[in-house]
Amino acid sequence: MFNNRRNIHYYRIKGITNGWINLGEKGLLKLYNLQAGKFIIELKIKDFYGSEIYKQININVEQFFFKTPYFVGFIILLSIAFVIYEFKRRIKKQKRIFEREKEIIILKSNALKAKMNPHFLFNILNNMQSVMILKGEKEANKYFGAFSRLLRLTLDMSTQELVSLKDELDYINNYLLLNSLQLNGEFNFSIFTEDSIGNKEEIFIPGMLIQPFVENAIIHGITPKETGEKVIEIRCFIEDDFCVVKVEDNGIGREAAEKLKKNREYVYKSWSTTIVKNRIDVINASSDIPKVILIIEDRKKEDQSLGTTVIIKFKIR
Repeated sequence: MFNNRRNIHYYRIKGITNGWINLGEKGLLKLYNLQAGKFIIELKIKDFYGSEIYKQININVEQFFFKTPYFVGFIILLSIAFVIYEFKRRIKKQKRIFEREKEIIILKSNALKAKMNPHFLFNILNNMQSVMILKGEKEANKYFGAFSRLLRLTLDMSTQELVSLKDELDYINNYLLLNSLQLNGEFNFSIFTEDSIGNKEEIFIPGMLIQPFVENAIIHGITPKETGEKVIEIRCFIEDDFCVVKVEDNGIGREAAEKLKKNREYVYKSWSTTIVKNRIDVINASSDIPKVILIIEDRKKEDQSLGTTVIIKFKIR
């Protein structure tokens, strides 16, 4: 632009430089690190004879695209969107993992329940055969009626993970009625629900967890008892956010029952109790707080057995 070696070149930028700056004879102007914006560059050329020429140039320095407010705003929004997306993706992933674990737990629970159902029905059918042979058609008809109600409840409850307390107690009532018919009414049973329970149809618990302990009370508790009244009592109430079901018998107790087992050639093994305990472990595995608590106690007075108490606590809140 200015290539005459005899000329001296100067420049200044309004608002930035203080006074004129000598460019030397070459007149080459290089501007580094100039901020974005509009600038006025003044040029002055002084020749060998002392004459001066002025020129003014207006320039507009554009900002790098990645430094523009729009681009910075876009990057911020993109970063926020990515964080939200990643957060939602991880939440969905955790939800899928949780749902899959829940499905596995339900499947395990249902599988254990399915193992228990044939065992239970096998016992009922054996009992029915005994009633037909020993008691005749009239008693068998009563047995069939109770059995049909029980079977309907069994089919309904076996497909549900949670059932109402009302259905569960109806189920237990029919089961006790069947056994009472088979044993000629030699034991009495009662089912009480305290006022704290309220509406039994609004309380839901895992189904078919109570019956195996009622079965044990009959087979191992009161049936071997030779003298005195035989009683099974079931009581339900609310305590500390738990629905508590207490099954009590006045039978011979677990210690005496174990001794009888050792003296028998054929030992009846209650698989359903083992399965129920496994079900409880599976149900509790899905939560840090136990959803079902099982307590089994022998009641004694002066080393004499008063029977067995089974307490099952179901978390309802």
